[in-house]
Amino acid sequence: MGEHVAIKVPAGKTVQIFTEHPPGNLVIDRTYLGIDRSADAIVVQVTLNEGRDTDAKRSFYRTLAEGLRERVGLRLEDLVVNLVEVKREKLVVRPRRGPARLTQTPCACHPSRERHDDTVCADLDRGG
Repeated sequence: MGEHVAIKVPAGKTVQIFTEHPPGNLVIDRTYLGIDRSADAIVVQVTLNEGRDTDAKRSFYRTLAEGLRERVGLRLEDLVVNLVEVKREKLVVRPRRGPARLTQTPCACHPSRERHDDTVCADLDRGG
């Protein structure tokens, strides 16, 4: 589909994860925001770098909704889209050489450490 064009993401620059939930493990209020949804409602969550304007986001939704309606018969009312915008440096960093890597964030349980490591942090917690 052309969603990457609508949200201004170059082709080949996406990671897609599809997760199917059994009934009861995905709860969508059938009348959330005054929209009547069926039992076929789905949620699409997209994590993307911040900075896209409202028109780009609307274009993405429209392209996604129309594509799903054409391909699988999904009603427009049954699509819930959640855009999670993050600062560019929080999503992925590509060094000048080598593969992309996630950014390092300080360890939440030991702020003096550059990053969390289960083994090291467990030893620190035990006084090691």
